[in-house]
Amino acid sequence: MKGTAVGPRLKQKLGTLMALLRHGDWGGIGERLRRYMARLGIPLASPQQRRLAACRAGVDILCSPQCTTAARRLGVVLEQLGMAPVRVVADGSGTGSKRLCWVLCPEAFARLPACYIAWPSAPSADDTNVDTQTPEQAPAHAYDARLPGAVVVISHTQAGLREIQEDAGLGHGQLYWVPLEPGTASADVAAPTPVAFYVARMLVALDVLPPEVLEAPEVKSLPFAPAALEQGVGLSLPETWQRQAAFKASFPGYPVFPGLRHHQGWRGCALSYRYLARRALEADLARLEVREDDALLDAAAAKRWAQASALFDASDDYDILSGLIADVAEHMTVLDAFSRDGEDYLVIDCMTSTVCNRYGHRAIRLLAEWPFADADDSNTVDRYLERQQIRVLVPLPFIATHRPDGHSTLWHFQNTTYDDMIANSEQTLCQAFARTALRD
Repeated sequence: MKGTAVGPRLKQKLGTLMALLRHGDWGGIGERLRRYMARLGIPLASPQQRRLAACRAGVDILCSPQCTTAARRLGVVLEQLGMAPVRVVADGSGTGSKRLCWVLCPEAFARLPACYIAWPSAPSADDTNVDTQTPEQAPAHAYDARLPGAVVVISHTQAGLREIQEDAGLGHGQLYWVPLEPGTASADVAAPTPVAFYVARMLVALDVLPPEVLEAPEVKSLPFAPAALEQGVGLSLPETWQRQAAFKASFPGYPVFPGLRHHQGWRGCALSYRYLARRALEADLARLEVREDDALLDAAAAKRWAQASALFDASDDYDILSGLIADVAEHMTVLDAFSRDGEDYLVIDCMTSTVCNRYGHRAIRLLAEWPFADADDSNTVDRYLERQQIRVLVPLPFIATHRPDGHSTLWHFQNTTYDDMIANSEQTLCQAFARTALRD
């Protein structure tokens, strides 16, 4: 009986599955099972998504009297985003609401709504005798046990995110950073655009609002001057505070963009690249460099990267400079191979990896046009670029590496799962360079 040929796409997926099994990465395997079921038309909606789908239209903001200033500011932002009708309830009622509720300082409520976003105040170091206090008297950290019942939990500081993760045991997927303190009229209240951006970022991630809302003038924002994009930008989730702190320590002074999110992680990643590319086009930039927060460049690698970037910038012959390629497509074609200043370069027609790349103007336009509506996971941003007619400049051996102690925020598996894939990709490309150079 003739054997059945295994296509390159299936072969790649089987390879990833075997790597997950070798590393005992059951979280990554579970994530792939959910995506496979969705492809069969059997979507496995999370409890979070089911609760949100059951909510009636509009939003109720529940707060204690001392939080009304922040609640009204939040109400204005939600109305700007099209979430009306919005009602602020500060008299202790409203916990029976059938709408999506935002509960500011939930520690002040003995009872909480069925579907709510929790926005706890920061605990005070002076709070004592917690065991004898009523819910109205208790500090936020005394009632951490109730926070997992929220759809999501918000903190206005990264220190607060860390405390909630450590004390309440919540993963970053249930946490969001919004720089508006719930219990006070903080300085951030007077700056509507950043607050609106972070609120919209969360609602897009939850699929409550479409990503187009991020392009609205009252929402569109960068945490740094658009001109800073010219030097390059780091991509990191503020909710994964350990990864962001490690990135900032590795690349001090490098501007960091708070990555966009989606309950399908790969779509949030692609939205981040689309958003940055659109801001780069608005700033009329010819180049955009993005380093993801698990990228590593030691001193020697940084010197090589500067040299390769100068070569890339000096010509319009290339669309992407790639510091690392995780998976070489079987249909990859070598377009050129050459050596310059002691460095070997391969030019290929596709790439898969966005850990550390520099994008030319054509690639920036392609990123800006990434189609969100295509919900198949073959539409990841790197697979999308792989299907385009592009010229990718690859220094060999790879310049960038990835942080081995990291964990994929997209696919929920350990970074070490990539190690074999990256090593095989580098070997494949080095062999292709040797064959092409020998032929020429």
